Amino acid sequence: MNIMADRHLVSDSDAGALLAVASRSEKGGALFQHLASEFWGDVDGPVGRSLTHCDVLVGMHPDQATEPIIDAALALGKPFAVVPCCVFPDLFPHRRTRTGGPVRSYLDFMEYLTGKDPGIKMGYLPFQGRNRVLYHLGRSGGDDE
Repeated sequence: MNIMADRHLVSDSDAGALLAVASRSEKGGALFQHLASEFWGDVDGPVGRSLTHCDVLVGMHPDQATEPIIDAALALGKPFAVVPCCVFPDLFPHRRTRTGGPVRSYLDFMEYLTGKDPGIKMGYLPFQGRNRVLYHLGRSGGDDE
């Protein structure tokens, strides 16, 4: 799979870390567990407690759960990959860009999310539409550059 990061391919060390996360999951049986529940980022709630046992958090166009997935992954030191889609500026008026303006556009949203942690990287998936993926390799993922 070709993932573009900042218009360049993801580095070999990043790709290796992402593949290591995937292979650990495969050895443990099920590749994923679907939790049919709302999640607003409470890592101490029922869904949040389930996340402590996972290897990676993934969100494919997760709508309102985009930010909670990223926040939970960062709080738990877990790797994540999220493909953001909708911004929902009226639902989340507290979001601000680095310059202090409201987060109203998709580009504002990407800037806001990547500003949460210096280890968050951006890549591009090979399909049409909203194909930017934000990812972080977790606490031990070697994201120090």
